[in-house]
Amino acid sequence: MSRILVFSTQLLNTGGIESHIFQFCKELSKQNYNIDLLVLKSTTDVAKKNLFSTFCQSVLFVNDNYKFYVKSILIA
Repeated sequence: MSRILVFSTQLLNTGGIESHIFQFCKELSKQNYNIDLLVLKSTTDVAKKNLFSTFCQSVLFVNDNYKFYVKSILIA
């Protein structure tokens, strides 16, 4: 199984980039990729973060105060 890092400078509740990242990660997951998602500025709600966690192996969100919201961090 291949592994891919998806990186974004921002992830808001709605928008074009947000929709693209969501669909991109979801489709890669269906093709048996392990996905690590890293977002520097996130203002998404908890439900959206949990939804990403269903198909991303690890999810890391950083907010404006540089606090970390971590589901899990995998070190290769």
